[in-house]
Amino acid sequence: MVLGNGLIQDIHLTKIPTNVAIGGSIRIGSGNVTDVETVKVLEIFGQEKIIRILRHTGIAHTLWVKC
Repeated sequence: MVLGNGLIQDIHLTKIPTNVAIGGSIRIGSGNVTDVETVKVLEIFGQEKIIRILRHTGIAHTLWVKC
């Protein structure tokens, strides 16, 4: 879903870190690279292990969260 200047997406994780909170931000990268993206956490679905995030448009790489 596109919202204003961003894109809302759900990330499926194997484990949600305890320091992730709604309204906070997380960094997303691909492996051990310096090109990371910072996104805002909109919602957390604990049982399903899903984080709903707001991404800036124009980001093209595959999502990977290093926990």
